[in-house]
Amino acid sequence: MIIILDGVGDHVVLNFLGKGTPFEMWEALKILFESSSDVRKMALRDKLKRIQMNKIEIVVHYLSKFTRVRDELGGVGYIVPPSEIVSLSLLSIPKS
Repeated sequence: MIIILDGVGDHVVLNFLGKGTPFEMWEALKILFESSSDVRKMALRDKLKRIQMNKIEIVVHYLSKFTRVRDELGGVGYIVPPSEIVSLSLLSIPKS
């Protein structure tokens, strides 16, 4: 169990609540990260829409967040149109 817990991010650990065995944890991971999982697609689309640029953040680092999530979405079969990436990235830049 410790190996599984060490290998996932903190946001994933919540999916293990009530799972008493490594097998149950593995099954929860499969459901969460399975490429056909609609829940995973929705979570990643939400993550893409919530990306915000900090005032002190470097533009390259900020844009790499979009690239990373876009690639994850591609991995689950959802292709993000380039126009959506441009719109979201411009809307989430701080005003000043």
